[in-house]
Amino acid sequence: MIPNVMCIEDDTTTLMLFEFLFKDENFCQNFIPVENGQLAFDYFETYMKNKADQKIIPNLIFLDLNMPVMGGWEFLETMENIFPDLLTQLNIIVLSSSVNPKDQDLAKENKFVMDFLDKPLVKDQLNALKQKAVFKDYFSS
Repeated sequence: MIPNVMCIEDDTTTLMLFEFLFKDENFCQNFIPVENGQLAFDYFETYMKNKADQKIIPNLIFLDLNMPVMGGWEFLETMENIFPDLLTQLNIIVLSSSVNPKDQDLAKENKFVMDFLDKPLVKDQLNALKQKAVFKDYFSS
């Protein structure tokens, strides 16, 4: 299992469904739900200020694009401007229901985004992620 997975998603029902799916599929040990990009940025800002704090760096982040307060693209831009070194350590997957092809293109062009997946997140998508080289060791028996 992946040790720590963060989901930055404004819909609390979707966060709950992700948590159930991750548990059912033995996908992660620790689920970190965050309800918008600003709260996610605050999380990482706290980590950077006090690395001995209880905050942990997620091994994978699922990032929604359209959220109130701070959306996904703004979150990435803010992180790149303030914590670029930290951002290079994160595995970020954009998870969106956006039908705008420009969002998919932007995700592919963004050096900090490893993939773009359509919502809703399903078992087959998790199984495909388990096979990616960066995560494969977490799932080898």
